[in-house]
Amino acid sequence: MKKYQIKLEIFEGPFDLLLHLIKKEKLNIYDIPISKITKDYIEYLNLMQSLDIDLASEFLVMAAYLLSLKSRMLLPQQKKEDQTEPQEQDPKTELANRLLEYQRYQKAAKELQEKFLKQQQIITKAHPIDNIQVADEVLEIDLYSLVTSFVNLLKKEGPPPSMEIIAHSNTIFHRMEEIENALKAEGKVSFFTLIKGSSKKTDLIVTLLALLELIRLKKIVAKQEKAFSDIWIFSAPLLMDVMSQ
Repeated sequence: MKKYQIKLEIFEGPFDLLLHLIKKEKLNIYDIPISKITKDYIEYLNLMQSLDIDLASEFLVMAAYLLSLKSRMLLPQQKKEDQTEPQEQDPKTELANRLLEYQRYQKAAKELQEKFLKQQQIITKAHPIDNIQVADEVLEIDLYSLVTSFVNLLKKEGPPPSMEIIAHSNTIFHRMEEIENALKAEGKVSFFTLIKGSSKKTDLIVTLLALLELIRLKKIVAKQEKAFSDIWIFSAPLLMDVMSQ
């Protein structure tokens, strides 16, 4: 016995199904034969139900709406004696307006989705901190210089370990507190002093991540007197107070 395969389109809602049927039958959206489109729509729903496909309630609501339009088309049009009362809209025009409005929403949603996807592909350049006035003999250090110094230090320490290193967030926060406490006590602290006591590469990485997070939060500022010299870490609020005096 020959087997037949039935392929059904996937529709997000009843308006998608209606537009599909209109396009399939090459109908004019401004002059939709209500009786035919209602028949085709209900037949499609019956086919879906026969295949045990669950129908969302809005599909059934649309079927009832189409049957209502069909019954209005069959009823004779009665002229209202009071001309000031608004005339009842033609069922064809009413359905066409709803479909056109749905298409406008579809187009707007598609454009928003495309803009969202394009925005995700844009990488914005971070702006450096420029609101702190620096003396002529002091250079402000950016994150790249800090990381470069860290990488150079790792090279001196030997090849990187083959195992995966995982720095826990609570360890990083603890190191951040230690750095902030050192700055409160000393006013400034050397980058190499911070990492001098680190016996493991994991400790070095935790220190670097803590420094980067503090810089991101604008709690500290890194500076050096000249290129390739030691890097000094300052508390950003304390430095601002000193510079303002």
